[in-house]
Order: sequence, then structure tokens, then C-alpha cells
Amino acid sequence: MSPTAYIYRIVADYSSDLVYLILPDSTLGYISLNCESITGYTKSELKADLDSFKKIISPDSLMLWTEHVAMHQERLLMPNSINIKLVDKAGDEHWVSHTCQQICDEEGLFLGIRGSFSDISDMMHLQ
Repeated sequence: MSPTAYIYRIVADYSSDLVYLILPDSTLGYISLNCESITGYTKSELKADLDSFKKIISPDSLMLWTEHVAMHQERLLMPNSINIKLVDKAGDEHWVSHTCQQICDEEGLFLGIRGSFSDISDMMHLQ
């Protein structure tokens, strides 16, 4: 790994958000280390594919999430942000702001979708 790639990996791994990259084949190419602190699930438990995220989306937010994912898979909606509820492994609900955007290389080749979940539970409870 190049020094620059190593620095980028450290920045992403130690973000306060859960950060991920979905590859063009809909598999998870990357998920940050703090996924367990936000979801209760380890990287290996979530790293299978995009469908693995469905187990952490609250039933209240699942339809919105499914529509959001479908739009991105068709590349119809970039970038975008939605507020949804996650259910962690212990069964506790958390409000998160989910943001994602299409990533392309210098020639415009689609490399995937970079997304993040930011815990906004405290803010939502104040409203």
C-alpha cells in the first residue's frame, strides 16, 4: 500500500461516521472500523454485500432505504442524503443521516458509491 493510500485508509477508518464503498457489482469494497460501535455488527458481518445493510435498517425506514438504494443502483440520484433509523445488534434504534454519492475516476469510469451513516440520535431527540 502506498503511503498516500495508507493515510487515506487511516482517515476513513477513524472517521466518527460509518463509511463504506459499494463496488459496481454491488459488493461492499470497504467499510470503516467503527461500524461495530455504530451498528453492533463487525466488519465481517456487514461486508457480504449491500443486502447486509437491510438487517440494520429499522422496519420504519426500510421502504425509504429500499427506494433510495434502487435509485442509486440505476444511478438516477447523486448525491443524496436521507434520515433513517438503524437497529443495532442489541435491538436499540439510532437515527442516522445517510449520505452517498457516485465515485468515478478521471476518465469518468464508475468506481462505486461512497456512503456514510452519521449518528444524529441526540439531535432528533431534541426536536
